[in-house]
Amino acid sequence: MGTGASDELLWASVAEQARRVRARAVSARELAAADLERSEARDGARGAVLAVDRAGALAQADLVD
Repeated sequence: MGTGASDELLWASVAEQARRVRARAVSARELAAADLERSEARDGARGAVLAVDRAGALAQADLVD
C-alpha cells in the first residue's frame, strides 16, 4: 500500500480511525486514499462496486485535513 495508512488502521473501527485523524497520526486524505485502493483491489473481477467518486471522496477528506 503506497499511503501512510496501514492495513491495520483500515480494519480499525471508524471511531479509532477518527481518533487517529484528530491526533494527526494519519491524514484523512491518506486514510481515504488507502481505503479506495483497498476497495478497488478487492472488488476485482466481481464488479460489485458500480461507481466510486474517487475525486469527491478525496476532496471531502481534504476538507477534514
